Amino acid sequence: MASILDIDLKHTNSRFHAVPTPHMPSHSVVVQRKPARIGIVLDGTGKSERALPRAIELAREHQATLVLIHVCKSSTDASAGAEKWEEAQRYVVSHCNKLIRQKLSVKGSYVTRLSAAADAFEASAVDLIVVAEAPRTWSEKLFRPSPSVTLQLRTDIPVVTVSA
Repeated sequence: MASILDIDLKHTNSRFHAVPTPHMPSHSVVVQRKPARIGIVLDGTGKSERALPRAIELAREHQATLVLIHVCKSSTDASAGAEKWEEAQRYVVSHCNKLIRQKLSVKGSYVTRLSAAADAFEASAVDLIVVAEAPRTWSEKLFRPSPSVTLQLRTDIPVVTVSA
């Protein structure tokens, strides 16, 4: 599993390449891939959408497809749940249309939990995940893992964190 420190995405035009890493002996290399699919986690807030510019920049730089996953909370009430899913679908379609107008390749989906987003990224063969994180209080850090930590615990896909 490559860590974020091992990723050098800017200095290659080939699909696969080897990069010496500073924390390993000089004869060691980590084989890395140029990302073909870049995942982004959105939850409908402006904070989560702050990761979009970085994801768009990486997608353009590497001619990659953006995979948008909207994490929406599910409702126990059936009628409210249906409205929530329709709202989630409109949100994803709206963002996908905006990105398509910018000449980007994009796919979108929505799930009810962040852990399900990790599964969706794996199923979509995403090579890199971009997520925004806002500063958190000490109690939030203690009792609830951050989105990036949740994703890192659920998948081996490298996660880039953008400050929200």
